[in-house]
Amino acid sequence: MRTSIIAVALFLIAGPASATLVAVGDPFDTGSWSQAFKESGVPFDHFQLQMATSDLFESPGISNFSSAGWQGGMSGDSLLLWADATEGTSLSSLQFDVRFLGDTTDSFMFHFQAYMGRTLVENVDAYWNTEGYPGFGTPWAYRAGTCGDYGPVPEPISMVMLGCVGAGMLVARKLRGKRAT
Repeated sequence: MRTSIIAVALFLIAGPASATLVAVGDPFDTGSWSQAFKESGVPFDHFQLQMATSDLFESPGISNFSSAGWQGGMSGDSLLLWADATEGTSLSSLQFDVRFLGDTTDSFMFHFQAYMGRTLVENVDAYWNTEGYPGFGTPWAYRAGTCGDYGPVPEPISMVMLGCVGAGMLVARKLRGKRAT
């Protein structure tokens, strides 16, 4: 229980991520609805969007790239979109449209990840809520991504050294306690 309260508090205190994925303008009707986005600030040559809720992207999913040399695609289950640059056309700023199934009253979340080669350079969770989010002033909110970002794994020798230090501290504490009596 205590851990859950601390986790919720940290999530609320952390505030918005310094994400470089942002919605551009208002959503627009395309049968369902679409939103223009802009990714900027880091060089990238591939990105993907993956639905984290039961909502779906609508075909064609992703389109209207602001730069030539980019092509997009959508998975058969409509949960994943991706876009790739042709050889040698990596960018640090690109605008594109994403098409969503349903209407703007449905709240949802998707993961956005940008890559340079095989290296993850941007990881953002994007949230949509028609009523907006406190402190954001827009129906879109962004946080540092949680999908596929597990952080560094410590090497085994570091963990052994840490265990030895801890054991040494316990032995020293016991020895001090025996001397005092």
